[in-house]
Amino acid sequence: MKPEVASRRIESFSQRFGEAHLYLAYHAAFPLALTPDLLYRLWSNFQHDIHGEFLNIPWLAVADLLLSSLCDEVGYELYEMDKAVRNLLLRELQNNSCFGEQRISELSDFLLTYVREQLESHDPDVRDFTQAQKWTALAYTKPSEAARELALALKKLNLEEKVEWVRMASLVETFAEPLAAFKPLLIYARGMANFVRNNLKDAEAQFNQLHLVKPEVKIAGISLDIPLEPTVFVKENISDYQNVKPKSGKIALLIGISEYEPGLTPLPNAVNDVEAMRRVLVNPEMGDFAPENVTVLKNPQRQEMEDAIYNLYAHRYKDDLLLFYFSGHGVTVESSDFYFSTSITRKNQNQLVPTTAVAGTSVHSWMNQSKSKRQVVILDCCFSGAFAKGLTAKNVGTIDLQRHLGGEGRVILTSSTSTQYAFESDGLDLSIYTHYLVKGIETGSADIDGDGWISVDELHSYVKSKVQEAAPAMTPEFYAFKEGYRIFLAKSPKDDPKLKYRKEVEKLALENEGEISDINRFYSDELRDNLGLSVYEAGAIELEVLEPYRKRREKLQRYEQALSSVKKYPLTEKDRNDLERLQNILNLRDEDVASIEAQILGSTNYINTFAPNEE
Repeated sequence: MKPEVASRRIESFSQRFGEAHLYLAYHAAFPLALTPDLLYRLWSNFQHDIHGEFLNIPWLAVADLLLSSLCDEVGYELYEMDKAVRNLLLRELQNNSCFGEQRISELSDFLLTYVREQLESHDPDVRDFTQAQKWTALAYTKPSEAARELALALKKLNLEEKVEWVRMASLVETFAEPLAAFKPLLIYARGMANFVRNNLKDAEAQFNQLHLVKPEVKIAGISLDIPLEPTVFVKENISDYQNVKPKSGKIALLIGISEYEPGLTPLPNAVNDVEAMRRVLVNPEMGDFAPENVTVLKNPQRQEMEDAIYNLYAHRYKDDLLLFYFSGHGVTVESSDFYFSTSITRKNQNQLVPTTAVAGTSVHSWMNQSKSKRQVVILDCCFSGAFAKGLTAKNVGTIDLQRHLGGEGRVILTSSTSTQYAFESDGLDLSIYTHYLVKGIETGSADIDGDGWISVDELHSYVKSKVQEAAPAMTPEFYAFKEGYRIFLAKSPKDDPKLKYRKEVEKLALENEGEISDINRFYSDELRDNLGLSVYEAGAIELEVLEPYRKRREKLQRYEQALSSVKKYPLTEKDRNDLERLQNILNLRDEDVASIEAQILGSTNYINTFAPNEE
């Protein structure tokens, strides 16, 4: 059934029976199949939402639902929902603030309790049905356990059990969304279903997606055999059969999302960000990544993006350097789970529709399963905060990065902390953060120790200092885990006179708040001549280094002028709100404006003093 047909059926059901009946349908979509007894118990056990509000579902709703177009009778007192109908209802359940992930967890516990006794039934059909229900319950709350049990069930099957292979493949297909982090399981099941039906070409196509080096695949710790000759596997893996150690590689995936569905603000600079990152990575004098090893995705939909991230981490070697860069909206749900936005990401009643975004937990799982011990993640997005008018904030929510993306041999660079927002600037073609990432690599300025190599911690230190000069309210962060701390990302021109001059100017600017004093001017002129730079070359470097300081001074002056224009003291609440709005658009810290207010008002006592609004 097509999703649009399923949507019309659900809408028709809701219009005919009302909201209370629809709530029961939400809950009924959780089990893989329904019996009158199971549906009645669902009705009896879930009379309230997660806030304790009574749902007022009549008992007649049980019969109404089973006899409606949402359910199909597939056996004696056995009913199923079409996959499209079931998925839509489950999404609405998850996105409804009255239910959400908490209700999913409650339904899982309920279903596990309900099927426990029947798992030991002497009737094989009852056992199969009950086992499928158990896997359904686990898939949404304990996906690793569900994947392991499904893999074990597949391992026990003989090739002669063709009907059972097809049944299990169909069953695994129903868990595609909750088990997204275990995509090889779905691919394997599809391949085996084709194999037992003698569709060898289709089976080969499925298995080749796994990029295997020998005829087996490991899923959730379970090794599953593939009944095909090694000749079906990709040529680049032949070296494994010859015990030849492959050369380590440098692979990058760069994703930029500029275009969004209504409800999420467009980010025009994001696609420019990925092109700029690609430029420095493939430059043989900088990142030295092979062009064919750098994948750029602009405005991908969820499935394309999910596949690309999975393929970045799958089937790699220990010494491979894997770089994942993302510029776009970071989104969270009530449970604080983090999602990477896609071009189809949308919200329903201000709640994220999770199936339109890529779950951070899925990415985390793929990273953990990867053999690579050199993983770099660069996120130019934010995880909480508010929208500051005039700048485009990259989105909402809070997230514990170490909990969601932490692991061995891994380093994560972010444009802001877990409680801040990241900004795009109207004055740049790139976002502020990516602008300085590129600049640090392109000019070599991020090579802080001057050894000719730019490590990720050096790159972070450089970018953080530059971002805070340009946008003090942003605080880029760095998370390193075990072997990931000193990963070298790019080369720098070690003996470049321009780089040496730039570093000295940066040092002088930092010491003098963005100015070069008269004494230091004599020093910089002498250094310029010693390095053989022209006045034009040195001037261009100085202009670029000092520009962020100049812009910052202008912002402070604008705020000072605005505060000076206030005619009455103490400040009214309206004046305070207007000044706060100005502070946000100028991206100034509280300590910046506090200093200005103390100077102008003559006393810090005025700062938090409000006058009553005038009528």
